[in-house]
Amino acid sequence: MDDDSVSSVLATSGYFNPSNWYQSLREILSEPVGDPKKMDTLLPNCPVFVFEGKSNFETWYQQMKIFFKDIGLWYIIDEGFEEPLEGTTLTGDAAMQLEKKIHLDYKARYYLAIKVDLYISKKYLYAKSSKKAWTILVKSYRKVADIKKEKLQEFRSQFELAHMGPTESVKEFFTRIEEIVNGLRINE
Repeated sequence: MDDDSVSSVLATSGYFNPSNWYQSLREILSEPVGDPKKMDTLLPNCPVFVFEGKSNFETWYQQMKIFFKDIGLWYIIDEGFEEPLEGTTLTGDAAMQLEKKIHLDYKARYYLAIKVDLYISKKYLYAKSSKKAWTILVKSYRKVADIKKEKLQEFRSQFELAHMGPTESVKEFFTRIEEIVNGLRINE
């Protein structure tokens, strides 16, 4: 599909004005996330799985970090940006830089919104920036991942060191091994 046909499709959809593309993009990005069809026409697809709170947070975290670096948004999430104090007026280059950072922050928040389940997004719903939202996610789920790792190591150690005691019956030993294996499965 060439650029003219993309512009005509977007123009007829009512979401894009080819004569003022920048304003159209800003309007789309400022709308609440809810209609991904609008965003998919202008933003790259994010191949990372949706984090639902049960899967491996560390894998999701690393994949999202790589994706954000690839599309040039990681520095906005990692470093954040300072909005000027209320009543401060920026002009020229400073105003353009701030507008660009706000735009990138909205993009990053959009990707975070589509790559976590709704109930997880409620944790950072009122975060004022993508950096704050990312920090909330990391603090919430890294702790859980660390606890699971510790439990997993503990169960592995118990499994490796398990042996039947002299007064223990086969049934009791088997029950103890089943409990360890169940603990391993739960914390995988």
